[in-house]
Amino acid sequence: TEVQKSDRMSFNARLKPLTASNMDELEKRRRYLADAVTLMGDYLNPVKCENPDERSRKVSIMVPLVNWTSSPDPIKSLNIHGCSERCIVTAPRKSLCSNMDTVVEFNVQLTFWTYLAVRVFM
Repeated sequence: TEVQKSDRMSFNARLKPLTASNMDELEKRRRYLADAVTLMGDYLNPVKCENPDERSRKVSIMVPLVNWTSSPDPIKSLNIHGCSERCIVTAPRKSLCSNMDTVVEFNVQLTFWTYLAVRVFM
């Protein structure tokens, strides 16, 4: 179906580039901090988000390892430390991008399970 021009959502945003980390360079990405955004009109509303470069909150995960065939009690626990909090935002590409030729998509489930497998088995 053909998208009518009036059906498209447009927005304006003021972005500040964040300093690229080693992980950013490895994943070939560029991060920005949204300073202000508007969906309609000319008035930019301030965005109330914390700067991810200034976050110091660390995340630890404890996963009980259970052999359900022998006992429901955990054999031992897998402790994962040193993880840092991240925020991933997704939006419909057709709503945000005018360049439909370049597509970069991430399968979130595949990424999570691959990361967890690498962390556990390596």
